[in-house]
Amino acid sequence: VAQVPFLQEVSAKALRFIISSLVDKVFLPADFIVRRGDVGSEMFFLRDGYAAVFLTSNAPHWNSREHHQIAKGSYFGEVALLTGQLRTAWIMARNYCVCSVLHQTAIDTIMADDPTCIVSLIKNFQDQLGLQAKTTWLEVRKRIKKDFPDNDEDEEWSELWEFVCSGVDGLAPAGVITWTRYQLLMSRIQVGGLDQKLLWALLDTDKNGFVTFDEFVDR
Repeated sequence: VAQVPFLQEVSAKALRFIISSLVDKVFLPADFIVRRGDVGSEMFFLRDGYAAVFLTSNAPHWNSREHHQIAKGSYFGEVALLTGQLRTAWIMARNYCVCSVLHQTAIDTIMADDPTCIVSLIKNFQDQLGLQAKTTWLEVRKRIKKDFPDNDEDEEWSELWEFVCSGVDGLAPAGVITWTRYQLLMSRIQVGGLDQKLLWALLDTDKNGFVTFDEFVDR
């Protein structure tokens, strides 16, 4: 697990949690480990056996032509896990395969419990895949203005401030936006999960796990 590029800079605590969250699954020869078109909510570490990758539109047969093979010690499924994209290939067990499976909920838990590792996790993943947020900060600003219309021009962003960082929930001081409150805001204005993570990496450049309200609105 520690050799996975996008996990190399997470904290030791987060890495221990990931390892403890792994669940072993056994696949028989000809079982599909991954099915094209499925929602990707897991990634796999192949501990034993080997598997074949097929790029056909329809489900392949045992004798179908392989695109390539996956050997013991490899991992796969991380793209769909972290982007929410549908699976783009079929992966079939070629013999008895044992996979350690990491579920999406483990990644979500790490981000909620240890916000300081979020930026490292996102940036490593972003560097590996060259991803960019589809939603721009200009679009975020437009959606916020539409969803939080201020009646008093002298108190611009007052409704937004009350929603995202008033401090009344006791989870953070007033004026501080935590990862959790940021997620609530971005979900409210319909920014997708992947874009939420990519935009947060641009905000929390110091990897504190939080940003100030001024830092947020200045974007």
